[in-house]
Amino acid sequence: MVAIFVVMTIMAFVAIDLMIQTLERRKNASLQPETIHHHTAGIYNLILPLVYFFHPGHTWAQVEKTGMVRVGLDSFAQKLIGNIDTIELPEVGKEVKQGQPLFSIRQGRRSAAFVSPVNGKIASTNNHLEPNLIKKEPYSSGWIAEVEPDSLSDDLSRLKIGKDAVLWMKKEIKKFLDFSWARVPAPAIVGQTAQDGGFPVEGILETMDDETWDHFETQFLQSRVSDDPAIFKG
Repeated sequence: MVAIFVVMTIMAFVAIDLMIQTLERRKNASLQPETIHHHTAGIYNLILPLVYFFHPGHTWAQVEKTGMVRVGLDSFAQKLIGNIDTIELPEVGKEVKQGQPLFSIRQGRRSAAFVSPVNGKIASTNNHLEPNLIKKEPYSSGWIAEVEPDSLSDDLSRLKIGKDAVLWMKKEIKKFLDFSWARVPAPAIVGQTAQDGGFPVEGILETMDDETWDHFETQFLQSRVSDDPAIFKG
């Protein structure tokens, strides 16, 4: 009787262990990034992690176990901007609002501001951040700041995540192709046409004039718009 009890106990532990392993595999699988495939000139895949929240101004928010929100710049913006010379980080302790400027990057004499995806207070900044990290690892080592949120539930409801974020990003790609096609005289620099579903070459904004840069900041980064809370449109 004791032997049967011991065997049953061992089997129970094995079953529990297998269940835990299965759940862990499912969890890890759900964390794999979604890749939007576009055969392009000068650029490969645009990565979009399914578990990140995206603001229409092309910043992302990742809710950490501590309750803090890590913020960064998405790969769409960093690839189009190209070279980044310097990054101006926010001041720790500063109050920030969703949809208002949080940090900025500089490219030569031009700069672009990026908005905060959430309301709150700057808890820390990435002291190890270098422009190269944003280009290589925009969703990990290239993070910008951590925000202590004060209205997280409401803020996240205005952002995109998962499949909704993928659909939004595809629309942004099409929108930029239309935007650039109207401003770049040589089609070769754009790559494929919007009708072909192509993606512009990396760093295309480096080749554009200051007026086009400003229009990009207004239409895509939303850092030159009103004080209204950020809401996806369309």
